[in-house]
Amino acid sequence: MLQSGREMERDGHRVSFWFEEQLLPWLRGPGVRRLLVPLLIAAKLLRLAATGERPDIVEIHERMAAPYAWLAARLPRLPACVVMSHGVEERVWEAALRQAETYGQPMSPVRRRLVSLFLLRQIRVGFRNASTVIVLSSEDELFLRERLNVAETRIRRCSTGVDESLFSIDRSTRRPGSVIFVGDWNDRKGSAS
Repeated sequence: MLQSGREMERDGHRVSFWFEEQLLPWLRGPGVRRLLVPLLIAAKLLRLAATGERPDIVEIHERMAAPYAWLAARLPRLPACVVMSHGVEERVWEAALRQAETYGQPMSPVRRRLVSLFLLRQIRVGFRNASTVIVLSSEDELFLRERLNVAETRIRRCSTGVDESLFSIDRSTRRPGSVIFVGDWNDRKGSAS
């Protein structure tokens, strides 16, 4: 994200970052934050649109996009909303449910209902109202089209990776080292693509 911001700035664009942790930093509890931060973002963007500081595009992560995406789809004076997904949350949730079932780990009915009512529905509103949705894998793209009925014309796939300049470093005087990658490599991240 920071790298793409720097590239846009090199092209002459003005880029601002609003990080979730900076919005309502005093508010604890992820459940309450998930409900209030998206509303705060929409309110701040409405105020910004009323001033001369209106941006041309607003890119928001899928968990926080619903209120603004819904407003931007209905109020032409608002900047276009681009929703960014780093792995469609609904696919993540479905994978967690399958894993719990496979390993015999009970998933509470209350948790299932809360996730469905508050997280997944909110995310669907963001996807369905965004002018564009950016995903990182063909599996996420397919899921959005086939399961969430997002028009193919509004979905863009953007592969992420390492800045190629890192491979041009002179290594002739350096001793080879070792690298450890820590993360997961699973189907929901498009490992088969």
